[in-house]
Amino acid sequence: MQPENLWLSFALGAALGTLYIVASYVSNRRALRSANRFMSIVVTTMLIRILLALIVLVGAMLLLPVSPTAFLGSFFVMFIIGLILEVVFLHQNSPGAHP
Repeated sequence: MQPENLWLSFALGAALGTLYIVASYVSNRRALRSANRFMSIVVTTMLIRILLALIVLVGAMLLLPVSPTAFLGSFFVMFIIGLILEVVFLHQNSPGAHP
């Protein structure tokens, strides 16, 4: 594995993870505007985001010269950071969160 492919792998994984975080934020903001369908929007968009992320991850690994460990590792680091931010965001802003 060449060093430039390693950095490309880290960068692409982190970029995909960042896009996942942005999509999460946008979909959760949308869900918060619809209090009566809040949970259905959150769950549906979460499933769609995960499915699309898996498709893109597999596609990138098949079509691009990336190091699987660096690519998936950087994606999952960003994914975990985004998951933590998503839980905190929804906990602070969800309907009925504050009495």
